[in-house]
Amino acid sequence: MTATFVTIDDPLAVDGTYGGTAGINNRDEFVGTYLDSSGVAQGFTEIRGTFKTITDPTVGTEGTYAFGVNDYGEVVGYYVNVNSANYLNGYVYLHGSYTTIDDPLGTDTVAMGINDKGDVVGDYQFAGGEEGFVYSDGRYTTVSDPLGTVTAATGINNKGEIVGYYEDSSGFIHGFLDQHGNFTTINDPLSPNLTVVTGINDLGEIVGNGNASGSVDSFVYDKGHFTTIDLPGVSGTVALGINNAGHIVGTYNDNGTHGFLLTGHGLG
Repeated sequence: MTATFVTIDDPLAVDGTYGGTAGINNRDEFVGTYLDSSGVAQGFTEIRGTFKTITDPTVGTEGTYAFGVNDYGEVVGYYVNVNSANYLNGYVYLHGSYTTIDDPLGTDTVAMGINDKGDVVGDYQFAGGEEGFVYSDGRYTTVSDPLGTVTAATGINNKGEIVGYYEDSSGFIHGFLDQHGNFTTINDPLSPNLTVVTGINDLGEIVGNGNASGSVDSFVYDKGHFTTIDLPGVSGTVALGINNAGHIVGTYNDNGTHGFLLTGHGLG
């Protein structure tokens, strides 16, 4: 099966400046972030070719970023609040309504992924560092890889499996899969000391990125096997999300940063 990709850029984005598709659900609805004509980051949703801007209305907001979306259309991300001691604040957005997500253990909170149960994952920062979290049924639970000094959670599927990355005591970055408290390290063989895992679907297929010798390489990881993602004719491919059909979204570089949808690569 031939792999094909299409560019997904919000029409309000400043051409050649920034565009990025970070999340996809099983209805092929996308979320991401673009820079507007004033250079301010704005989140967006794309549903069947129609784009809608997501801007958290909190007073003092200087930028809204969108990272994940579930099958009910709930979007997660974070906004920058210059008037608050908690500079970064996570949010859940649905049908025009915004709910702030702030882990009580942190000074800054970033929401990265959401499943159909409404469980949210991300990371929070505090004086001593950074940890991942899962927010479920009104309760925050820390997600901390036992091998890491820093942990960030980036995605969660409907089985409650969580992915992300951690920094070890030597300063190297590794991906992880957390299956209800059982952690498995994921190292891109092309970049074993700098692997960032970004998304997981309900089949357990995982996407992520390495950066060997300064060159970004993206991959799909499935049952111990790595498949490289390489978009033809462009550079700097960064895979960020994957749905149950194996459709992958992310960003690439070509006179600026652009979003993409990749299909037809034999996954899913």
